[in-house]
Amino acid sequence: MKKLLLSSILLSFFFYQLQAQCPPGRYLNKTFSVDTIKNVVYGSNTPASGTGTTNLIMDIYRPAGDTFSFRPVVIFAHGGSFVAGDRQTSDMIKICAGLAARGYVCASIEYRLENALAFVAPNANELMVKEVVRAAQDGKAAVRFFRKDAATTNTYKIDPTQIFFGGTSAGGILALHLAYMQETDPLPGTWVTWANAIGGFEGTSGNAGYPSNVKAVVSYAGGIGDTNWMNETNIPWTDFHSVNDGTVPDSTGYPLGLSTLPLLHGGRMMNRHGNSTGVYHEYWQFPGNNHPPFADGLASTWDTIENRTVRFLYKNLECNPDHIILKINDYNFNSASALSIYPIPTSDFLNIESINNELINQITIIDIQGNVVFSSNVNQQISQQVAVKDFTNGIYFIKIQMADKTYTAKFIKE
Repeated sequence: MKKLLLSSILLSFFFYQLQAQCPPGRYLNKTFSVDTIKNVVYGSNTPASGTGTTNLIMDIYRPAGDTFSFRPVVIFAHGGSFVAGDRQTSDMIKICAGLAARGYVCASIEYRLENALAFVAPNANELMVKEVVRAAQDGKAAVRFFRKDAATTNTYKIDPTQIFFGGTSAGGILALHLAYMQETDPLPGTWVTWANAIGGFEGTSGNAGYPSNVKAVVSYAGGIGDTNWMNETNIPWTDFHSVNDGTVPDSTGYPLGLSTLPLLHGGRMMNRHGNSTGVYHEYWQFPGNNHPPFADGLASTWDTIENRTVRFLYKNLECNPDHIILKINDYNFNSASALSIYPIPTSDFLNIESINNELINQITIIDIQGNVVFSSNVNQQISQQVAVKDFTNGIYFIKIQMADKTYTAKFIKE
């Protein structure tokens, strides 16, 4: 049988060691006043016009008086069909202020925009594909900005392993493509050519040498060019969409109803794909045709969306002992604390064995939607076999409580 030691990052396993728990109420309740730093330059690049250089600007929201020095950061991008909007739109201010009041660092960014005439240009498809790539390049520069800061001046005191990205409408499209669209994906050949013509999918908007990956995505009425790109199970997403949205379709369609633009797949189609692949996701559908759903102006709609956003983010925080979303780490577990879990994949049984006789106290198995499907106190055993033959096929997470540590691994039931 094939065995997989926790001392290695191999195959489909991703591991983390639980950190200290989140302080009670932090990241859930508004307990801070907010300090805003405006007009922070996070990069620069050539605008869509192709001439000159433009600075990229963000406003940063922080919990005032906070003494924490290792805080998660959420970066948001505004809407405006990629031709309008800025970092000070009301929804960006509200969500960033609300998250900062809960203990996050939050940034509202501006990114390079296309001219509205692109919608009616003969090569509109090419221009708008390039614009999505260009905007994602800028978003990645913002991610790198915070990682660079954490590694150098540490001005903003963020945790570089917990960077989230979100946005409204075009900003949601930006966020989803930033997280999921890679050159190695099954992309149309023309897209690769167009992207390479403006600096590639990573881009050159600033802060080179730092990673641009994100931990999870928040989309308010966003969409993606191909749901088949969304196979990275360690990047969860949530989307909020009106069922009859005519600007960014909730299903599959052309943004703004313009067939000259790239086809998009909205929340309903992303949800269908996520259900089939096991990517952790939360899809929230709203009645009507508002774009985004909170465009109805009702405080209750905004409060619902904000609260669900807060809970989604909290599920992904590593200080939350119940979080199930795994972070790729390079922890080097020594042989004294190693485990062997096999076979992977499995159809009937999962064997858990302690190496060097370190005792196992509890085993918990959680499905991709966060439901506990198995939990057992094993009374300090060095090995245990768990029957999984009645589990639905898919991806699961197993939490193994040792004497003074908890380890988490991912396995596949097939």
